[in-house]
Amino acid sequence: MSAQHFLLVHLYDDYSGSPKVLSDVASYLHENNCSFSIILGNASHGFLSDLNYEKRSYFYRRGENKIGTLFYYTLSQFCLFFKLLKIIRGTRLTNTPVIVVNTMLPFGALLVSKLLKVKSIVYVHETSISPLPLKKMLRFIISHCATEIIYVSRFLSKLEPFSNKVKNHIIYNSVSPDYFDFFCDENRLHKKWDNGQVVMACSLKDYKGIPEFLTIAKQLNDSRLKFKLIVNDDDNAVANYFSGIVLPKNLDVISRPNKIITYYQDAFCVLNLSDKDRWIETFGLTLLEGMACYCPVVSPTIGGPVEIVDHEINGYCIDSKNTNLICEKLNFLSDNFPFWSSMALSAKEKSKFFSPSKFKSSILEIFQNEPC
Repeated sequence: MSAQHFLLVHLYDDYSGSPKVLSDVASYLHENNCSFSIILGNASHGFLSDLNYEKRSYFYRRGENKIGTLFYYTLSQFCLFFKLLKIIRGTRLTNTPVIVVNTMLPFGALLVSKLLKVKSIVYVHETSISPLPLKKMLRFIISHCATEIIYVSRFLSKLEPFSNKVKNHIIYNSVSPDYFDFFCDENRLHKKWDNGQVVMACSLKDYKGIPEFLTIAKQLNDSRLKFKLIVNDDDNAVANYFSGIVLPKNLDVISRPNKIITYYQDAFCVLNLSDKDRWIETFGLTLLEGMACYCPVVSPTIGGPVEIVDHEINGYCIDSKNTNLICEKLNFLSDNFPFWSSMALSAKEKSKFFSPSKFKSSILEIFQNEPC
């Protein structure tokens, strides 16, 4: 049997969780001398674009409104369909192909896998897809075309079940070794606590909890705490989003820093304030990154994060709308170093369950059913 070639398909590249996970997958395949190509929608830049591996692009752009975005998205899947047909049926690909579809969105790749009867693996990261008819269509295609599915949490596997004919796996995300190897002694812990920096990293969307983050910063304006909002967008988008909004003096907005890990390493606490009624977090990678850097966290009360966060042990599970309670907990931690340090050490310990080595072995176990 010929060696396999993995086609790693992604739609929109940025510095969010799903392209980060696929970039880790690519790195592990490279380390194990596996043959692969990254098939990426153009007009985007992020973790995957930064990799020095073979990449091929297909048309994609975002519209100025929902209708425009849906039109370009549909067009992109026609382009992806014919792009993959050319790659797989052409002379440029001689190894047996396996299509890896990252997120539920690149359905054009699944249609190709069904047409050509090649193996396909769907890496499911999300559940909050709108409009609903689009989500139903994507679920139908996955159920009838996918060979295997990887979920990022047990919660997501129960929330988004597919056909019993499709083999399912649950692989928790991990952090990069830089996070995992970070170590704090007693002096460094004191420094983190003294810094009093409350960090939240997210996309520039209301449903990710930015209004609540501003409210909390305003309520704690007279405390020693300082707030850092790290957004996955450029300076122009930040300026447009906050146009007409008066930011509290204790809050800084940072757009796409070169090394986000430094903010976690200095942080006192990390928040995820996603609105559970509008956006369900299926894993919570930013929380895990914070925990790996000895940060107690505040997470949503439902979704993947509750599989990471142990309430009142390494963080708090609190509804983002309950800003008064979140402020109360932050104040308590800022006045109580022994309790904060106990939480910080527990957070670091819990993060070890999601080690890069576990993630790597789980990925390779699936991807190396056939020789690379």
